[in-house]
Amino acid sequence: MKPGILFALLAVLLSPALGGGAGGAAAPPADAAIPAGTILWVGAHPDDEVLLAPLLGDLCVQRHHRCVLLVATRGEAGACRLRGGCHPDLATVRGAELRAAAAIYHAEVLQGTLPDLFAPDPPGIRRAWAAAVGGEGVLLDRLTRAIDGVAPRTLITFDPRHGSTCHDAHRAIGALALDAVKRLRAFAPAAFLLESRVRIAPGGTSIRFSAALPGDPRALRYDANTSFRHGPATAWSYLLTDAGRQPSQFDATFLSTLRAIPARQRNVYLLPAGLLGADPTPVDGCIP
Repeated sequence: MKPGILFALLAVLLSPALGGGAGGAAAPPADAAIPAGTILWVGAHPDDEVLLAPLLGDLCVQRHHRCVLLVATRGEAGACRLRGGCHPDLATVRGAELRAAAAIYHAEVLQGTLPDLFAPDPPGIRRAWAAAVGGEGVLLDRLTRAIDGVAPRTLITFDPRHGSTCHDAHRAIGALALDAVKRLRAFAPAAFLLESRVRIAPGGTSIRFSAALPGDPRALRYDANTSFRHGPATAWSYLLTDAGRQPSQFDATFLSTLRAIPARQRNVYLLPAGLLGADPTPVDGCIP
């Protein structure tokens, strides 16, 4: 990490606590910790960026950062919520929806083809991904080269301890991305973990957003109630627009529930990846 970036990040982390406002507990602002330059999101599925959408909207659209979405799988194992079905297949539909969502942020898309699958645990998914491409070394090398090709100033991915929704593929891609960043020989990006914890009831009838580690003083918070002079009314609108462009995953029930999320829950939480340490312990009920 360059000295200028490190100084800016330390200034944010050591600054006096800000008022909690609609977000509850006080936390430094996440957007202030993101340096100017290319932002790379690394996720597992075509719709994962929705969880980060308010912050992406602010940084990529309002502040004109270059943004890239790297997605490991095509999401072919997910559910199809289109009434007429997903034709010719779910992966094709989700790929088109991802590109439509990326256009909101003027973002580039790097679409991976790792198998979308379920396994007993995140290491099981990583082993399956490695087997699909010819080994762990090949898997890690491919992701490292993809990140290096983007040359991001900032990389954001899932926290391997919980993956926001406890999805094993989220946790697996988070761990893989962090391992890839460690292998970068030249300039390594400032890496951040998504610390928003999202609990979704079957069918999207109930959704709750919170901090994965409530009260953790290291956490950075972005208030998605932030309003803009130009564009949508608030940053939360980017989440609604993104979800609306992916109807195979977010039907009318999902969208209605997202619109009804209370203002106090409309936050995006980040953690500088360097503060994670070597502790892989799952948090908040996620199965080891």
